Amino acid sequence: MADRSQTSAPQPSPPWHERVSTPWQLPWPEGTVARYWTVAGATVDITGSGRETNYQCTGCPYGSSGWHEDIAHERAQAHAETCRALPRPAVNG
Repeated sequence: MADRSQTSAPQPSPPWHERVSTPWQLPWPEGTVARYWTVAGATVDITGSGRETNYQCTGCPYGSSGWHEDIAHERAQAHAETCRALPRPAVNG
């Protein structure tokens, strides 16, 4: 019987290390430090840092400012998990 202890196949990297790209993925607005994707395809954008962190949904009016960074991320993620508003279209002008 062959010794297989020294001949192992390379292991694939876990999927969470792969970059996800979609055909409709647009560049992040300036100042955006994180984004949460909603169930309908809009995003909840995080801006700022520390105690002046803000979040704003791009599909509905939900958002707030002046939060501690951890709380802003928690609220943005929770909203993204349930928001069904479609992304607002870009304004050409």
